[in-house]
Order: sequence, then C-alpha cells, then structure tokens
Amino acid sequence: MEASSSSRDTSKLSSKPKLYQASYQQALDDFDIPPLLYRLQTYSDASFDAAWVALKTQEAATPAAIPIQTLTANLNGSVLAIYLNTIRSKTLSILKQA
Repeated sequence: MEASSSSRDTSKLSSKPKLYQASYQQALDDFDIPPLLYRLQTYSDASFDAAWVALKTQEAATPAAIPIQTLTANLNGSVLAIYLNTIRSKTLSILKQA
C-alpha cells in the first residue's frame, strides 16, 4: 500500500509543471510580454537591427526584464501613489484601450 501512496504523490508532482507552465504563460499574456519580446526580436531603426545582429530570444528577454527589475528595486510609497493615480485617472494610453 505504501508504494501506491508514493505513486500517487509522484503523479501529483508530475502534473504541477504543466499547471505552473500554464500559469506562467497566462501571466506573460496578462502583462503583454509576448508582443514586447516579438518587438524586441524584430526591432529595426537607424541605430539597431535585431535581424542583422541575430538577436536571440534570451537576449531579447533581458532588455524586457530591466524595467521590471528597476521598478522592483525602486518601489516605494511615492511610486505606488503615482501609479495608482495614473490607473484611477486612466491617463495611460494602454488603460484607455481596456
């Protein structure tokens, strides 16, 4: 009986990565990360051409993470108040679309 109990525990663990992957993908979608990564991987102007430098997925993800890390490191009451005021007044163009 103990072996079958152990098997059940293992089966529960094996289903968790799928759940985590789905949750992770949902979070990426909720925060509009896939379009940002696509834009970084295909960006081109006079100063930079992602195709010419053969930008890799991980290289595109790093610039996307920098603003998030900066926000996390600098988060304080003043910043939160500004964001909340912006959200409530809907002055961000992205919020006007919602």
